[in-house]
Amino acid sequence: MSLGLASMDAVAIYGFNSPQWVMAELAAILAGGCAAGIYPSDTAEQVSFKAKHSGTAIAVVQNKQKADMFLAAAADLPKLKAIVVWDETDGIPDSTSDIQIFTWSTLIDLGKSGSDASLDERMNAQEPGQCCAYIYTSGTTGMPKAVMISHDNILFEARLAFDLIPNMGEDADAGERIISYLPLSHVAGMMVDIISPITIAATKPGYATLHFARPYDLKAGTLGDRLRAVRPTLFLGVPRVWEKIQEKIMAKSAANPTTGVKNSLKLWALGLGLEHQQNCQLGGSGAYGTGYAIAEKLVLSKVKGLLGLDACKFCFTGAAPIKTDTLQFYGRLGE
Repeated sequence: MSLGLASMDAVAIYGFNSPQWVMAELAAILAGGCAAGIYPSDTAEQVSFKAKHSGTAIAVVQNKQKADMFLAAAADLPKLKAIVVWDETDGIPDSTSDIQIFTWSTLIDLGKSGSDASLDERMNAQEPGQCCAYIYTSGTTGMPKAVMISHDNILFEARLAFDLIPNMGEDADAGERIISYLPLSHVAGMMVDIISPITIAATKPGYATLHFARPYDLKAGTLGDRLRAVRPTLFLGVPRVWEKIQEKIMAKSAANPTTGVKNSLKLWALGLGLEHQQNCQLGGSGAYGTGYAIAEKLVLSKVKGLLGLDACKFCFTGAAPIKTDTLQFYGRLGE
């Protein structure tokens, strides 16, 4: 607001998942604006299109390189007033006659001098059906299209999800853990990583902590390291993420095969895990096979621990179809 954000103006956010990304989105929404996330992998052309299409007034970006993309497109962005850079490692660009450039720390200082009464006025003026965020499509069929997400829509979806997931947010002494690595500019990332922790804290006895993956984790195949460190209690993976984890485990298993009694025990335990998961499908009995508790203790829990998913209450997939083979692979690990 100190930078000139008017009600319903767009705040473009461009960079990899970070606390600053989350704070920029919430700040934009609470100030009466619309958050307009940009995929970290977007090209300069896509950035320019989305900024112009949304009517971006403020851009919050990860680094100088991303700030330069906005400056290069400034002639087509008449509403752009300011750019905020949260990672100053490579410095920041110079301000121009029309666009001011700020560091994250400077933005915080400006916020301290702002009026709480003015902020309260913006928040009180908001209505449930009003837009709070633009979620852009991938642009596989022409230029990206903006889906308008309303305040009540995103809150309803998050509230519904956590009313349906057993035991989520019910323990006041042990908070839920979420790892943020999927694009926050996607509606799934927004709901799970940004809205869900707030929803849990506001409606349940417990709380949630959001952890952030490293920008290189998916490409370098080190997401498993982060999962083992965080041990999330809620984890969303698109099909390709689940497939990559599966492929890595299968390759490791092939390189170090088990034999004899140990192999027989493993196959027996995995069989019981899959049997139980199939019994949990719609219309199933939910029954456990004989010896399941032993299989869980000796085999299944150890495999889930190696994955970093041993504390997970709810794992889910979405955004694209997933192979039956992949679902059965994880089904074998049991609950």
